[in-house]
Amino acid sequence: MDALDDGDDVPQLPADTLRLLDEFATEKNTAAQKFKDLKLQSEGDFDGRLSMEVFSEDWGRVLRMNFVYYDLEHPLQLPAELKNKFDRIICDPPFLSDDCQTKTALTVRYLAKSWTAENGTSDGLRFISCTGERVGEIIARLYGKVGVKTTTFEPEHSKGLSNEFRCYANFECSAWTWRGA
Repeated sequence: MDALDDGDDVPQLPADTLRLLDEFATEKNTAAQKFKDLKLQSEGDFDGRLSMEVFSEDWGRVLRMNFVYYDLEHPLQLPAELKNKFDRIICDPPFLSDDCQTKTALTVRYLAKSWTAENGTSDGLRFISCTGERVGEIIARLYGKVGVKTTTFEPEHSKGLSNEFRCYANFECSAWTWRGA
């Protein structure tokens, strides 16, 4: 005799738990649709405003998508097929130390298709780094050749940040201009 055939009711979750699961699924589906829409829009040289609230941190899903293991202590230990493949790079270094910024720059240089500024064409690298204001000087040294400057865009975090953060980029757009320009 099957365990479910002995007359016992099939176990069910409480209604409030089912409601929470439904809300979670709806939020995930909404975020996935926003990402899909944004991806389609970006393929047409997207120039709009973005915020991190558009994306949720679902690390399980991230680990299942085209994940490549990366170790900051070994910034060039990446698959050879990624070398010089990217013309759009966004980075958010995890620490504000010179060492972290330098290792991140090594990785960016490895991944970048070219190491020249875009200068109004589609041939060069478009680069963005969101990191601390206090590392602005080293950012200028590390990425000066590709024309990176401090922008007027100020990154915000929904839970607040303890340090002043800045957005550094090598291009202007409708979301920002050069700071001090």
